[in-house]
Amino acid sequence: MSLKSNKRKWEKSIVNGDGFTSQGPAIAHFGLGQINNVSEIEVRWPTGVVQTLQNPKINQYHLIEYKKTR
Repeated sequence: MSLKSNKRKWEKSIVNGDGFTSQGPAIAHFGLGQINNVSEIEVRWPTGVVQTLQNPKINQYHLIEYKKTR
């Protein structure tokens, strides 16, 4: 998953179910500091599908669900 602004790019990996009877959170939190504008959020799913959310609002959660594309 990546988040882009006109000044910077952040990247995070979400790993879910990587241990015996354990599961990590499926949430990515990005600290923006003084940046007040984000141009896009890009999600790369394990299947290779890429989803992009353009100009997301900041200071809120965004639910991004897997959508199968051709």
